[in-house]
Amino acid sequence: MNLVLDAVPEGIDPDEVKAYLAGQPGVVEVHDLPIWSMSTTDTAL
Repeated sequence: MNLVLDAVPEGIDPDEVKAYLAGQPGVVEVHDLPIWSMSTTDTAL
């Protein structure tokens, strides 16, 4: 069902991903961060 709804896959914390990206050198801001499943085994960011 989550695949159909383009929901964030289980096991991925969007806040953790955002914090990781924001902590990278040269990154000023992180916004509009879509995370969805491409299939039952592949995730896109």
